Amino acid sequence: MVVEHFTNTNCGICGSRNPGLFTNLDNNNTDVIHVSYYPSSPYSDCKLNRHNSTENDARTRFYGLYGSTPQLAIQGEDQNRPNFNSKGLFDSYRGKSQPYTVKTTYTTTKDSILVQVNLFAKGIQSIDSLSIYTIVVEDTVFYRGRNSENEHYNVFRKALTNIEGDPIKASITAKDSLTYRYAVALHKDWNADRMYALALVQNTFTKEIYQTGKGVKGNLVITSTPKAEAPKSVDVYPSRVRDFVQVGGMSSGNYDVINLQGQHIVSGRLNQSRINLSTLPKGMYIIRLNDGEELVSAKIMKL
Repeated sequence: MVVEHFTNTNCGICGSRNPGLFTNLDNNNTDVIHVSYYPSSPYSDCKLNRHNSTENDARTRFYGLYGSTPQLAIQGEDQNRPNFNSKGLFDSYRGKSQPYTVKTTYTTTKDSILVQVNLFAKGIQSIDSLSIYTIVVEDTVFYRGRNSENEHYNVFRKALTNIEGDPIKASITAKDSLTYRYAVALHKDWNADRMYALALVQNTFTKEIYQTGKGVKGNLVITSTPKAEAPKSVDVYPSRVRDFVQVGGMSSGNYDVINLQGQHIVSGRLNQSRINLSTLPKGMYIIRLNDGEELVSAKIMKL
């Protein structure tokens, strides 16, 4: 079970309510995984928001919770200001058997975090409406904001997929698995010894989280070494397209075009940093790019 917690280091209400949540999590709730996001509302000068304002805000808006803190989403279901002290806060989300298992492994090098996610199915499963959402988290950040909290737990740092998750489309059996690999450069503000990875399997439409895999540190075999510098800035434009989309910041690699139902439409290799979409029907699509070093997703509308 995962609890996504939306808070702010300068929010006085957060400072008074958050301890109740942490006490609740500590009291025999070892099956609950917690991650904290720091949206820019109500206080845009929150230090942990400023580190990655775009993705913190986007995940908060994903659940329709942007505007006030603290807030919770439990197993992908947004809560309406629940009682953080309630002993039964998580009870209704327990005991729900799901046909998937997620194994997340990560390791850190001197300049990077490497992550591998394996998705297993119990029996034959057709995955038509699921997304994989993978992030890196810092287990404790020591910083005193205006709300007097000195320690901030399980702090979201960066998404390795789209902030809404990357749609997946496949059929797998109990003998097979889907494997996803990611690499991200270590940021100077991160404590490498406190970083870990987290992966969620989430329904693309209802947002229900089916399974969670908290990272276990282990050895990963990689075929290429990620560059130590910060990840490239990749731009896919225009967002409303008739014929071609341009890809800035990535000159070679593979692309996949997926519809919002998670169905694979077309794939190929980048040609002169552009993709021909002229034959696609009108509608919304997600383009996934992979040059062997970086995974990028972008949403476009075909006119």
